[in-house]
Amino acid sequence: MKKQLVVASLIMLGIFTISCGGKNGETKSESEAKTEEVADCPCNSLMDESGSLINKNFTGICADKDQNDTIILKREYKNGYLISEMTKQKVNGKYYITKEMTYDNGKELNGFNISTNTYGGCLCISKYDEYKNGKVIKSYKTDIYGKSISAAWHIKDGVVLDEYSDENINEESRPKSMPDAEPDFGYRLGSANIWRLEDLDPSTFDKVIKDLEKEFPHFFYSDNN
Repeated sequence: MKKQLVVASLIMLGIFTISCGGKNGETKSESEAKTEEVADCPCNSLMDESGSLINKNFTGICADKDQNDTIILKREYKNGYLISEMTKQKVNGKYYITKEMTYDNGKELNGFNISTNTYGGCLCISKYDEYKNGKVIKSYKTDIYGKSISAAWHIKDGVVLDEYSDENINEESRPKSMPDAEPDFGYRLGSANIWRLEDLDPSTFDKVIKDLEKEFPHFFYSDNN
C-alpha cells in the first residue's frame, strides 16, 4: 500500500510539473485572467537561468507570492509571448502596484509602468509612463529627498512638454501642485529639466504630497521616518 501511495504521489507531481511548464491549453478570457486568484504556476518555475521561458510555446498564467501570500508578480503568456504583467512593491507594510501592462509582440501596448527610488526607508516614484495603443500618453518624474521635492510633467495628453534645454523650461511642465517651484537646470532626470521646491516645512511638504497624489496618476510616497 505504501509503495502504491508513493508511486501515485510521484505521478501526480509529474502531472503538475508538466501542466505547469508545459501548459498549452486554451487561453483564458481577459476577465477570467484578471479575476483568477490561483495561477497555473509560479513564474520562476517557468524560466531558465537566463530568464527565458523553458517552454517557448507556453500558454497560461503564472504568479509569484511573497511571505505574506500576496501576489507580487503576475504574468500571462500566449504561445510563449508575454501578453500582460502586474507587479507590486511593499514598503512600510503597504503594497503599491508598480506595473500593469499589456503587450503586443513584446512591446508595451496599454497600461502603466513605474520606476521607484528608495532613500532611507522612504519610497517615491522616479518616473511614470502610461501607454495607450502603444504610445506614451502621460509621463512624469519626481525626486523627493528630505524635505525637498522635485517634479515635472514630461508628456501630457501625448504632447512632450520639457525636452532637454540649458536655457529654458516649458511652463506647462510645472505641476499645478507646485506653483512656487523654480526650474532646476542643474538637475535632470532622463532628457528633461525639472521643477524644485527646497527645505519645505512639514505642513507644506505634506500638502504638496497630497496635491501630487491628486494630480499625478498612480503617484505615491511612503516615509517610515
